[in-house]
Amino acid sequence: EKCNYTRKQRELALQILTSGIKGWEGEELMSLGDILHVGPVSIAVGVDRRDRYFVLFPTTLLVLSTSSRMSSFVYE
Repeated sequence: EKCNYTRKQRELALQILTSGIKGWEGEELMSLGDILHVGPVSIAVGVDRRDRYFVLFPTTLLVLSTSSRMSSFVYE
């Protein structure tokens, strides 16, 4: 189970680094260092629930959503 989780995390990190992030105007992603953790989160405000991905670099935390077709990541 842990191996499967780790593999999915690495695949997700690679997808983010290779496909880029729409709307991101910061430094080049590769210059932020290694991705320490990436994973899905649900943010709820009242009855409104939004699914996001947190991407943690050594000094930066990105909050991303997915495009409507789930084909790319969007900077929030």
